Amino acid sequence: MKTIAPLAAGLGLATGLGFQPFGLWWATILGFAGFVALLNHIGPRRGFFLGYVYGLGFFAMTVSYVKNFGWWAPVLLVAFLALWGGLAGWATTWTVTRGPGWLARWYPIVAACAWTGTEWLAQRVPFGGFCWARFVYTVADQPLGGLLPVLGAGGVSFLVALTGSLVAMLVTSPKLRQKAGALIIIVALLLTGGLLRLRPVPIGDATVSVGMIQGNVDSTAGAFSMGYFRSVTAMHLSETIVALANWRISGTPVPSMLTWPENSTDTDPTSDEATRDMVTQASNLAGVPMLIGIISLGPGDDERQTTALWWLPGEGPVARVNKRNLAPFGERVPMYSILRNLVPMTQMVGRQSVPGTGSGNIAATIGGRPVVIGDIICYELAYDKTVYETVRGAGLITVQSSNVSFIGTWQPEEQWAITRVRAMETRRWMVVTTTASLSGLIDPKGHVADVSVPYTGTFRLYDVPLGSGVTPGMLIGPWLEGGVSLLAALGVLLGLVRRIGLKRQQGAKS
Repeated sequence: MKTIAPLAAGLGLATGLGFQPFGLWWATILGFAGFVALLNHIGPRRGFFLGYVYGLGFFAMTVSYVKNFGWWAPVLLVAFLALWGGLAGWATTWTVTRGPGWLARWYPIVAACAWTGTEWLAQRVPFGGFCWARFVYTVADQPLGGLLPVLGAGGVSFLVALTGSLVAMLVTSPKLRQKAGALIIIVALLLTGGLLRLRPVPIGDATVSVGMIQGNVDSTAGAFSMGYFRSVTAMHLSETIVALANWRISGTPVPSMLTWPENSTDTDPTSDEATRDMVTQASNLAGVPMLIGIISLGPGDDERQTTALWWLPGEGPVARVNKRNLAPFGERVPMYSILRNLVPMTQMVGRQSVPGTGSGNIAATIGGRPVVIGDIICYELAYDKTVYETVRGAGLITVQSSNVSFIGTWQPEEQWAITRVRAMETRRWMVVTTTASLSGLIDPKGHVADVSVPYTGTFRLYDVPLGSGVTPGMLIGPWLEGGVSLLAALGVLLGLVRRIGLKRQQGAKS
């Protein structure tokens, strides 16, 4: 066991290489294949241990960006998230050693279901979930990505795990028939996905001219600050003035709307007069509506919300949406009234964020045309339900983000990959605006039409095709992922029932 544990950790690290900035998608498949192979012919206790060690390597590779909050942050987060790897290892080995004998012949398939089950759980518990490192977020540049609009994020994430499991079967199975079957399925999945990637995406004639403003921040302030008071708002106002001057001098028509990123005002313009004046100045100079990201105060004392405002020139904010998925211990602290005294570092979060309700849609008039904006705010990208509700019924999809706390880490590149996956899955153009990271335009096939240089002030003008409707994957994905997770739970239950039955038989004999 001592010699196998480092191998399990190494396989976890290798699995993480499929995520950005490395993007070695095949490493995720091979790393998971190696993990599944390790689970062959061992018991549940060893399965949990090896799964936990594998999880330590995997999550250390994928979520270590929280180190900007202190050395202790990744230590605690990785140690907790690795429990999902332990659960997957335990569920797999429990099912094949305690369940009906025929399940043992298909242990790699059981492992894929178990891993998907842990991804399903991680999106929900505890504290609203943390699901940044799903296998599906490695498929933006690999053949299985072609299946995203057909099977959704949940379905394709399962296929990544299944492909890895079949590789393990191909290597470890003593039966030629199983090896041949595994190879045929692997080739079929990759070939089908690759062919679907070639399918063209219909583009309508209706477009909206969008001006993207990346104002930058005072990066010298460090991870815990966005700079001196009102500096972020001032920098976005300044970049807006530069953009407007550039467009007008060059004879380029001013876009029909402007979009500022999440947290583009570091104080609430609805309560701070100076901040409101700066936003009003930008709006009036542009003469077009603006989508701006703010931290709004309330609704209660010592509470806040991450908000997107639809701001009209001469009127001010006329509509808003509030961020629904909040990072636990980042934007809010669960059980804060208890933990604030027991763990003083939790007070660094400041005002507690309150999740929004409803969809992320804003009914707007842009260029004289009614358009529904679907706004996805940063962390919400990782959650299928939120993305689907936002995209459904919307014509223009925007993504607002603030990655300032993760300057110098891999997090912005990981999030950019997630956005590409969402564009492929929903078959929509996505306009991405960040304060100081990767902003740009992504097309419905996940191709990067444009991307900004991080940590600079910049602007862009995009003519964005409007979309409509939902893809089959948005409908099928949640059911497929849930069904696979249910199969994993049934496997565990079968093992429990059989174990109880065997104990009763032994008791009767004695």
